[in-house]
Parts: sequence; structure tokens; C-alpha cells
Amino acid sequence: MTRRLINRIGKLEALYATSKLARSPLVMLVERNQKGGLAPGERVVEDWFRDCGSIVWGRERVATETEDVGRRCPPGGYLLDVLQHFHEHCPWRKRAGVCQMCQGTPVENEECKS
Repeated sequence: MTRRLINRIGKLEALYATSKLARSPLVMLVERNQKGGLAPGERVVEDWFRDCGSIVWGRERVATETEDVGRRCPPGGYLLDVLQHFHEHCPWRKRAGVCQMCQGTPVENEECKS
């Protein structure tokens, strides 16, 4: 083999051997209740409350504490309190098969299964 071919193969092998970057999930945000402006010291953070793999459901929340950067559910999991609140106001909860947000969680009930 020629030196040029060996160099090209080496470059291809180096590209293949590099670690793959972690993919960021697609975050779907639900509507925030507060529509007006923020007061001094307030800011908007995201709570990721339902992780479905490549899609994560989140909500925006107004925070006043500087250390509050938003909450994150575990991979494949959920934040029960936020999911319960979302389910109470879910526009799809009475249409069977439309919303699968609560499937496999304690929030799921007969109303969602029918």
C-alpha cells in the first residue's frame, strides 16, 4: 500500500473511533400559566417532568431563588407532582388513545384507559 492510502485509512479509523456525542432530547414545553411580565428577581426555568426517551416533556415555571435551575426527572421517568398537575388540566384526558403522557404512572386511571 502507498503511504497516502495508509494515511487516508488512518484518518477514517480515527473518525470512527472517536466517541459519539450524547444526543440531546427534544424537549416539548407545555404552556406556562403566567402570561404577564416578570417581577424583579424572577426568571423562567424549565422542569422536565416526563422522559419518554428521545422526547422529554417540560413546563416553564417562574423562580425567584438563584440556585433554582429547574427540575429534571430521571431518564425514562417522571416527576409525579408535576405530572399530576398536568393531567388535571390535560385537554386530551377524556379522549381515549390521544394522550399517552400518564401511561405507566400512578396518574393513569380508568378514564385514560377507556
